[in-house]
Amino acid sequence: MPDLRQSLLDQDLGHLRIVAEHWGVTLMAKDTYPALDELVQEMLDEELLQEIIDTLPEKVRLCLHAFSEKDGRMLWSEFKRRFGEVREIGPGRRDRERPDLQPLSTAEILWYRALVGRAFFDTGRNVEEFAYIPADLHEMIRSYIGVENKGEADKSRLLLGRAAKAAECANPETANDRILDHACTLLAGLRIGKKGFDFSPISDEFIHSILQQAGILDAQYNPDPKVTRTFLESPRAEALTTLTQTWLDSAEHNDLEHVPGFEVEGEWQNEPLETRRFLLDCITAIPKDTWWSLSAFIAEKLFVHLPQNICRQDGKLVRAVRVIQILEDGLNDLIIDLELMCQLIRVSRTVLLGMEVEQARVVAVICFLEQPA
Repeated sequence: MPDLRQSLLDQDLGHLRIVAEHWGVTLMAKDTYPALDELVQEMLDEELLQEIIDTLPEKVRLCLHAFSEKDGRMLWSEFKRRFGEVREIGPGRRDRERPDLQPLSTAEILWYRALVGRAFFDTGRNVEEFAYIPADLHEMIRSYIGVENKGEADKSRLLLGRAAKAAECANPETANDRILDHACTLLAGLRIGKKGFDFSPISDEFIHSILQQAGILDAQYNPDPKVTRTFLESPRAEALTTLTQTWLDSAEHNDLEHVPGFEVEGEWQNEPLETRRFLLDCITAIPKDTWWSLSAFIAEKLFVHLPQNICRQDGKLVRAVRVIQILEDGLNDLIIDLELMCQLIRVSRTVLLGMEVEQARVVAVICFLEQPA
């Protein structure tokens, strides 16, 4: 992996000064490269590095542990999903607005301290984009945080559910890229004015939304000729990556809107991207090469584990946990407490009544997760 100097080599003087400020370093050099050499020398001071690590918020230190367990690097897409985005801001706007002083994510805290870099690496199969800790810093950080903390990073991820029983994995279904065929069918149908496709279990509205977010459809759901041609002519793996990455990154695509039979009463505002990342983190924590029970995973009491950036209102959390516990105990008191449930998550009363207990619980969890503060 690149060392600290190499990771900062393409940064401008303004960025170097921001990094230096967060390290408590005063740069005397007036030009970029001399300032870079000065900053690198200071940052590789072991005592200063330990001081910086000690002052980081716990969630950021957990991120460093996560890197340590992955030998100092992870795919940029995973890093962004687990620890947030680094806003793309030009030098002029960056220097005026100083996003480093009000970071929106763990990723930005690390980025503006030069504790993480971004680069493409050859994995042997293809070239992929990674987040990484510069090699010289990584050795010092790993030595300081110590092996006794191995596994601490997983505190930021929840292991929900249990391993599958023999009967639950007797008839496995392999993953597929059938959504590409559905997308092609939908695009062809739109060209001739046909609507209302049955792509069960995926709704055509879901595919409409993903294609729109990917820029393949415009705001009126009409195919963009140039983008559509590029998408249809691309290899299947590349096309699937396009749709997958769009779904992962989109703050506009709302999964709840595409749940069959699900209706919302009143004005609805939610945070689909934050919820998606939280749930994907839970999935990421599942052990590799292990069949896992989907029903047991869904049945977990997610309310108890919600991170504070998602669940901000303690009173509402307590009441929501009580409602979910009632749902888990059975339907006896469901009608009595259904009004409270609807008040909490603003969902149609008739919708919940028509659901099985487990399904109602899942919908309630997702709705509550997605409500803004």
